[in-house]
Amino acid sequence: MKANPVFSLYIPTKLIFGCGEINKLSSEKLPGKKALVVISAGTSMRKYGYLERVLAQLRLNNVETLVYDKILPNPIKEHVMEECIEPLIGGEVRRNGNHQFRVYNR
Repeated sequence: MKANPVFSLYIPTKLIFGCGEINKLSSEKLPGKKALVVISAGTSMRKYGYLERVLAQLRLNNVETLVYDKILPNPIKEHVMEECIEPLIGGEVRRNGNHQFRVYNR
């Protein structure tokens, strides 16, 4: 057994982060036209208007959205599996469309 295994990893993920970056969602080249917007189960994203700003920018980019708002702090395995696996095999998210990419807001 080697002490330092060798492997390759390719993760084609683009992160847009920083003050005012939400506005880029309206003009950014996105990987599809259906987005699953993932937020925590808390209230701050809605209360301070961030969720609506994200959704508005995606609409300007002709992107359909579905909001998944069941992410809990320090999630247990079942919550992670519901968010990651359930969209692939069934449930509310699947019934409402195959989403081509996800937008995470925290």
